[in-house]
Amino acid sequence: MSRYRRIEGRMIPSGKPYFHWTRDILPPIPPDYLDSVVYLYPSEHAAREGKGIGGSGFLCSVPIGRLARACYIVSNRHVVEEGACYARICSDGSPEIVEVPRKGWRMHPGDDDLAVYPADISPVSTISWGDFIGENVAPGPGDDIFILGRFIRTDGTQSNSPVARFGHVAMGMTETIQTERGCQESYLVEALSLNGYSGSPVIAFGMQFQMDQQGSVSLAYGPPGASNPIPGYPGKPGPPLLLGIVWGHFPDKEKIRDREGNPHPDGLYVKRHSGIACVVPAWKLRELLELEELREMRDQKEKQAKAASQAVELDSVADNEGEFDRFEDLTGKLLKVPKKELDKKREEEKGGQ
Repeated sequence: MSRYRRIEGRMIPSGKPYFHWTRDILPPIPPDYLDSVVYLYPSEHAAREGKGIGGSGFLCSVPIGRLARACYIVSNRHVVEEGACYARICSDGSPEIVEVPRKGWRMHPGDDDLAVYPADISPVSTISWGDFIGENVAPGPGDDIFILGRFIRTDGTQSNSPVARFGHVAMGMTETIQTERGCQESYLVEALSLNGYSGSPVIAFGMQFQMDQQGSVSLAYGPPGASNPIPGYPGKPGPPLLLGIVWGHFPDKEKIRDREGNPHPDGLYVKRHSGIACVVPAWKLRELLELEELREMRDQKEKQAKAASQAVELDSVADNEGEFDRFEDLTGKLLKVPKKELDKKREEEKGGQ
């Protein structure tokens, strides 16, 4: 991946300015992001055969102290409601099928088009919620993004091989879009996303970071909609971050007209692809993961992890104490042997030599 930028140079020896183009090499897509993609299907058979129906999703995780993490399958509410009951994931490098019944999914409390399925799956690659772009960060128009999802014509039966589609942020601020399910706050991104990408993660990359005078690092964006780093601090490209989740495409309609250009009397029209994908912001996913029910699950898992860790420590201490007891017993027995017996035994050993 690469892009070009215009930079200034100086002629030698006159020092007159001139400009030339240089190519910035962008970082490769992290393997964990690729391996986190999930394909969703309405049946086990469709999941095994890789049928061209269903939707996309991905695995995300929330750290639980230093001992564990909680794992979730993420997708859209509408994908789940349309019957996605089986997920094909990439576990330890091999595709595995996991049943994800409708009753196990948790929906966004504000009716946003988001759903998560708590699933303790290991080992798997995930997108950590520490890599979510927050509500206070405004990506700028033109910022680079890529979408990882399921291209329904090549999703593959033997392995999960997501297709990456590249584009740009089309609008830095979120837009409220009216849908059949209600209003959805969304980022708009220009990308050649197609059907089957619903639930796919949208990753922003190459965003600028800054370091302030105290050494604190943050995203270097100014007012909402600004795409340039804040003046006074050198910009530094940051790591890939989750911008949000694809839920659909901006609707575009072309009215049917006669040869003279008059619209059809019945108002007929043809739907067409606008090239603009609609993205639920990542901070909406954070809201969903903060549900009290999900927090209670994480608290319970943390207690179990602590108990298991303490049990291992106690077993280790018990084993060491057992070894000490055996050593102490043997030492005691040797000390209790009378000196005359030890001397006699040594004399016998010398005589035998």
